[in-house]
Amino acid sequence: MATPLNVFKYRPLYPNERPDAPPTKQDKETIRLVEILPNADRIHCAIRHVQFANNPRYTTLSYACGPQESGCMITAEHADDVAQSTRPTVPNLRVTLNLHKALVHLRDRYVRTGEAKVLFWIDALCIHQTDIVEKSCQILLMYYIYSRAQQTIVWLGPEEAERCLDVVFLEKLLSVQREQRARQPPDKRTIFQLPIRAKGTEVWTKEYDLPLPPDKRYTCLYTLLDRPWFSRTWIVQEAAVSRNAIIHCGAKTIPLVDFLKAVSYCTVDLGVGGAYKGANVLKVTKLYNAWYSQQPGQPDGRVRQGLLELLQQHRDSSSGDPRDKIFALMGLASDIGDGDGELQIKVDYTPGLPQGDEQTAQQRRTNDEIRVQASKDAGVRYNALAYKIIRSRNTLDILSSVRIPGRAAQKPLWIAIASWVLHRLPLSGTPGGQAVHKPSPIVVPPIVVPSWVPNWTHLDSFTTFRTKDEFGQYLFPFAAAEPAQQSDIDLGGHVLKTGNVELESTGDVLTIKGFEWATIGEIGQPGDVSGGGSTFGFTREYRQAISRQRVMHGWEKLCCVHSVGTTYYDASTQESMRSAYWRALVAGSVFDRVEITEEQFNEFDRNTRPFNWIFDLHIASIPLLCHIAYVGVLAFIALRNLVGQGGMGLVFQTRMGLTTPNRRMFVGASLEGRVIGLAPATAKPGDRLCFCKGAMVPLVLRKQDHGNRLIGDAYVHGAMMGDAFRPLGHGGLVDIALH
Repeated sequence: MATPLNVFKYRPLYPNERPDAPPTKQDKETIRLVEILPNADRIHCAIRHVQFANNPRYTTLSYACGPQESGCMITAEHADDVAQSTRPTVPNLRVTLNLHKALVHLRDRYVRTGEAKVLFWIDALCIHQTDIVEKSCQILLMYYIYSRAQQTIVWLGPEEAERCLDVVFLEKLLSVQREQRARQPPDKRTIFQLPIRAKGTEVWTKEYDLPLPPDKRYTCLYTLLDRPWFSRTWIVQEAAVSRNAIIHCGAKTIPLVDFLKAVSYCTVDLGVGGAYKGANVLKVTKLYNAWYSQQPGQPDGRVRQGLLELLQQHRDSSSGDPRDKIFALMGLASDIGDGDGELQIKVDYTPGLPQGDEQTAQQRRTNDEIRVQASKDAGVRYNALAYKIIRSRNTLDILSSVRIPGRAAQKPLWIAIASWVLHRLPLSGTPGGQAVHKPSPIVVPPIVVPSWVPNWTHLDSFTTFRTKDEFGQYLFPFAAAEPAQQSDIDLGGHVLKTGNVELESTGDVLTIKGFEWATIGEIGQPGDVSGGGSTFGFTREYRQAISRQRVMHGWEKLCCVHSVGTTYYDASTQESMRSAYWRALVAGSVFDRVEITEEQFNEFDRNTRPFNWIFDLHIASIPLLCHIAYVGVLAFIALRNLVGQGGMGLVFQTRMGLTTPNRRMFVGASLEGRVIGLAPATAKPGDRLCFCKGAMVPLVLRKQDHGNRLIGDAYVHGAMMGDAFRPLGHGGLVDIALH
């Protein structure tokens, strides 16, 4: 008979804790630290309690936890038990496989017999994960834990051949960056605009001595961004507030800030990142901005951002608990607090648990049941957060963050059948040869929120028309409607105050003042959202380029851009459809205080027009001839860019990469005439374009039996600066209820 494991038992971090007496301030500033003991065979940890008041010296670990199903056992005990000469069996503690690898790395690198002790703060070991009260209190300390640490180790995992940390190449990139900026005037050429030379079998630049992509050095750099660490929501705060964060990938190390600077320079200044996975590249840029915003002084005017802006920017990051999408970014937000106009958010991990004996109730739940409750609780919290943001700001900017994801791809039938059969196979080694059936997993329900409440678990990296930059300025300076008064927004709930405690009851209906302005008539295919890959692949890039050009060709046909003669968008101003079309592609001519010119569009049009000729020839039935033509055009465009003739077209294409993904071109009709613009990818003919007080961009609404469903925000050419906000001509302002 197997001996039961001696499981490590945490001692209360807050010894005075009672259900009716929350932890004191002194208790809340108590944390645990871990000492990894020298042991050649098995990871052995000693855990101790310390207080911030004693100024402890420690190192924090930032890592990706990994799947809970795959784990290892370590030994753990309390620090004061280690000195005992006679001890019972040392308790065991289960950790994930990736954390175990990190612990082995820390032991081999930092722990030496007879040397000074090194103390670590590691969330999985230092927080009693099943103690809900403790976990909620410790989450509030995460900002201070990482900001007060002597060093933060960013563990990416063991080194791999295709995803390694090339420190020499990163240092070379930083050196070239300094050299380019030191020139007078600064050299702003991309790597494709620099003279080239042959270096053996490779192509390098004559100046700066850099290899041209798709060199393996770039491949290693961008595939490294596929590591799970870069996808976690929690790492944004951990990296931003750490004083000295060092990346560890196997035995190789580099300061995190140097890594972020090198990747950002390689992507933006050298122009290399366009051929790789755009979502990964954006994560690095946003992570660097988050770090920079926390630095003292802010000489260039960057500011700490509000919670809404942080949620928008890091929406493509994931978390195991959907509530952590909020909790992980609270410490960085500038508008969290108890003052007027600030967001008061309580960290609480007790979904549906009774008020008394929470830990016992928690232990009776399985992990799946906990996830079900967390999903339900997250929907309530997302609703309450939207309520608080609207009330504190008195604007409807949050409505631009609404996303309706496309239908998820279903598994092939043979995979579904195989999974069903394997799930019911008997386990090997079962007693008596009896078949043991695994219990059916609990289905975690999707998070349910009203259409006007963003579901922050929908991962994407697309720019909204109300996005702010790191300086706190709107990227798109739109003012399509009037600001809202307090009476113009009905949140469908009520607020009760009892002393200093505020209890809120939010409704599912948001009622706003506005009017219906136009109706969407015809609509094009959605813009490409796939982006590049982690490695450069000609076949993939080729297919994506053709797919994007087919969408653009359809949009041009929809808007009659290249029709014979001049087609006017607005006859009174003599503005052509071609002019309205290119401005709609980039959502206006001004973005981030930089103006896009028609000359840049003309250069882009010259590069892409040959594709339209091929599409108009209707030679798709002759695949070989079609592909020869495609490759010829792509080679021509690449050659123009390589010799520096397509730079302006690249500027326009880069700007389009922020405005067109997950959106589609449309034409419609209003009382004033035709309209053209960009709508969400889920918009349909018949959807209505509405102007609402407090919403600085038009909103796309869909009429349903129970009311209006919000689809998202839109760009409408000629209507983004208040010129079309004339309620009296459309029956006046009316109440619009969003469900």
